[in-house]
Amino acid sequence: MNAALVLPLLFAIGLAAPGDTHTKTGRAVVVEAVVEASPAEVFRLWTTEEGTRSFFAPDGRVDARAGGRYEMIFNPSADPEGARAGTKGARILRIQPEKRLDFEWSVGVPTVSWDLKGTDFVTWVEVTLEPVPGRPDATSVRLAHEGFQTGGSWDAAYAYFEKSWRVVLDRLNAFLRPHGLWF
Repeated sequence: MNAALVLPLLFAIGLAAPGDTHTKTGRAVVVEAVVEASPAEVFRLWTTEEGTRSFFAPDGRVDARAGGRYEMIFNPSADPEGARAGTKGARILRIQPEKRLDFEWSVGVPTVSWDLKGTDFVTWVEVTLEPVPGRPDATSVRLAHEGFQTGGSWDAAYAYFEKSWRVVLDRLNAFLRPHGLWF
């Protein structure tokens, strides 16, 4: 089946955004964690403004549908739109309730790879959720930041996101950890 027919069909059922042309480069940051919450709860945290504020960014705009906004704002007082310290203009590429969320992500980071900010959204993040067998209140979260190229600022951005995405999953895990239980 050709792409002209497939993408509109995927968009109609909520699996892809129109015009999705992102290409894997073979270079991705991948981090994984098991968190203490059901896939439904973890999905809710990733796909609502209230949820993303609990672990991801101080502010954001989320429209949980294929093609909807997925803008994280990391410095709302100085940059309320997330143009410099955020992902202004990012959108959801694919969404499957309780299973998957793919969204665009800018690799332009001040002091690290700002020159890449003009590349728009050639990279994206795929968050997949799997129930942990035998543990109904535990979810395996896999985050893959796809589309990295090599050389120069791309290498700096890759190193930055290797650390940053681990921090995001650690913050998600800390938010979900039952209060008072520190192992």
